[in-house]
Amino acid sequence: MHPWLIGQPFRIGCLDAALGHILRHPGVWCAGGAEIIDCYKRIS
Repeated sequence: MHPWLIGQPFRIGCLDAALGHILRHPGVWCAGGAEIIDCYKRIS
């Protein structure tokens, strides 16, 4: 997602709805940057 496109205030509702839909699926991992780095270090 590019900030130029999704960073418009009127689009936040659509982004919120899309992320909510994605996160409702089983097996989806919602991770921050540090968690992703830690996972990468463990598996590589």
